[in-house]
Amino acid sequence: MTIKELAERYAEKPTVARYEVLRDAIFDSDKWICVDDDLPTKQGEYFITWETNYDKRKPHRFIEIAEFVPENGWDIEHIKAKGNVYADAEVIAWMELPSAFSL
Repeated sequence: MTIKELAERYAEKPTVARYEVLRDAIFDSDKWICVDDDLPTKQGEYFITWETNYDKRKPHRFIEIAEFVPENGWDIEHIKAKGNVYADAEVIAWMELPSAFSL
């Protein structure tokens, strides 16, 4: 799906469905990079998939935007600050943010 197609689908949906359009585009992407394979070389914001085992039955995965600083790694303190259930949050994959839409 192109950025233009994504933007058109996003614009025609009600608010809740907009999230689903973005989620589907992200989950369908083959651009995710496992942190065990590689890390960004430049400081900046990236999509991340992070994981937590707060209920101990199975890992729960979430998508968020986080900053990466080569000298310090991922800044996910805002995730861990959400409560003790996320204290074990760990970034497992990342991908670059898409360019902003333009006509």
